[in-house]
Amino acid sequence: MPTVLLQTHHLDLCLQSTEEVLARISALPLELQAEFSPEWLDRVRASPVLSPWTHGFAIVECMSDAMIGSCVFKGPPDAEGVVEIAYEIAPAHQRRGYEREATWAVSHYALEGAGARCIRVHTRQEQDSSARVLLACGFSLIGPADMPDDEIVYRWELPSPQH
Repeated sequence: MPTVLLQTHHLDLCLQSTEEVLARISALPLELQAEFSPEWLDRVRASPVLSPWTHGFAIVECMSDAMIGSCVFKGPPDAEGVVEIAYEIAPAHQRRGYEREATWAVSHYALEGAGARCIRVHTRQEQDSSARVLLACGFSLIGPADMPDDEIVYRWELPSPQH
């Protein structure tokens, strides 16, 4: 059984192994696989030690003990203490508050005990289900941000209460 690092009312967030991360990604449709950063995938493959900053968390529904999604950091906090997260919940388990629970748990893990000063998330649209999740977790919309592939995304941030 994977190591449970975080728990919420309905979820266990378990540290994923390299093999679990790569297997989960390879099971996705090709268009979703293409959304994963090659740099992050290289870091996962090369990491000799399991780490929340590299491998992220499997989101496990407590009631069914089923893995229903994942939440990952795109790396450890940078020089300014900013860390970016990404998350996904399987369609069959959406609209139950799980995305909000997992996002809140991972954000507070990073801000309260792991040295981050600010959590950052990028969404494709200014107002969508992710925006509602982020607002419910206390994030603020910073505005549009240009990405390297010329795609416009929206930047959200949650600063540490101590900063």
